[in-house]
Formats: sequence, structure tokens, C-alpha cells
Amino acid sequence: MKERKRNTPLTPVVITTEQCTIDMKQQIIAHLPFLHGLSEQQLSTVVPIFREIGFEAGEQIDTATNGGLFVVGAGLIKLVRSDYDGRDVVLDLLVTGEVFGSMVGFTELDRAVAHTACCLFHVSDGTLKTLFQQFPDIAVRLLEMTSMRITLLHERLHLLTGATARARVIATLVRLADKVGTDTPDGVLLQVPLSREELASLSGTTPETASRIISSLQRDKHLKTGRRWITLATRFFELPGLD
Repeated sequence: MKERKRNTPLTPVVITTEQCTIDMKQQIIAHLPFLHGLSEQQLSTVVPIFREIGFEAGEQIDTATNGGLFVVGAGLIKLVRSDYDGRDVVLDLLVTGEVFGSMVGFTELDRAVAHTACCLFHVSDGTLKTLFQQFPDIAVRLLEMTSMRITLLHERLHLLTGATARARVIATLVRLADKVGTDTPDGVLLQVPLSREELASLSGTTPETASRIISSLQRDKHLKTGRRWITLATRFFELPGLD
């Protein structure tokens, strides 16, 4: 019997630093939750204060020197912290429109790394404080957003300490589907360059355990995997504990 060639749903995506365009910045920043309520005229004075910065995959973003607030324009940002043994633990993957930095609870222990080539929009602490004086509601909304992030972190901590490894891996894949998933006829495609080590780190387990869980889910036809992609079948979202 002739062996069937395995097809891949992966569509090559290249993010270049040139994609930090004025139009992109205008669109993304205008839709930031903490800027809701500003008029078009007010936004026209706010958008220019954000500076465009491009990074290649693997580059670390110097948040300590720059401070302030970073907005993801295109690409993926990986938030990392070293554990007690000096190993990198992936805390989260940030996508277009998500923010990080000192103004939203980013600490000196956290590091931001370009997971793919990406562009960011940055505003310094001093400029942001001036903006708060001009538009006090922005400070209130940013505080609310930070509070919401802390709540989500507490929920994730509860999951990491109270759920099984299988439940944690499944929850991580669901979270990634919400962020970067694309609907296809076969299910939700996660086109993310994510190693088993990184998936394990996000799930609070070991690479060996994460691999066994992924293999088990694939045998049960809950998902399909390939190089740099995972497709979650419709039945994946019907697994117990996800409602």
C-alpha cells in the first residue's frame, strides 16, 4: 500500500519589524481597553506618544531600562521567570493588543522575550504619568485592568496547585486557543512555535508528562499535532471540566 503523504495545515507566517506601521499602531492603540471613551480627537494626541520598536525572535526586551508600558503590535511575546534552579519558566504568551511592563505589575524578576519576530509600541513611565494627569480616567481603567490580571493569575495559580497534570495541559491549550486559535474544518488550529518544554512550563508540569498527555489526547482523536502546530478537534472542547 502506498504511504499517504501527511499534509500540514501550517501556513508560514513571517512577522517583520517593518510591520510596525502607523496604521497598525492607530488601530491597535485605539482599541486598548484603558483608552475606551476617548474621542477621535483625543486619541489623535495619545497615539503618537507610543514609540514603535521591532525585535527579532529570541531577543530580550529591556523592560528594566525602558519601564512604562509595552503593547504587542504583531508577533508573540513570551513572559519568562527563572525558577529556584535557574531554569526558565514560561508564564504566558502575549498576542496582538496585550500589554506588559512596570505599569501593569511587571516585576524585576520577570523577563519578556520575543517568541517570534515582533513589533511593540512603547510609552515610558514619565510620559504615561503625564497622560494620567491629562486623562485621569485612563489611570483608573489601567488599574482595573491590572486588578483583572491579578485575578486571572490567582485563578491560574489555583489550577496549577489543585488540578491534575492532564487538566492543566488541557486548560493551557484552551487558553492558547482563545488567544491564537484559528477556526478550520478540522477544528481550532494553534499555529504557534511552541516546544513541549514550553507547553510543559505553561502547564506547570514536566516535558515528559506533557508529551504523554499530548500523545494520549492524540490517540483519542481529541487533537492532531505536527511541527509547530496543533489542531484541537471539536470534541476537545467537550472534555470534562472545560464547561
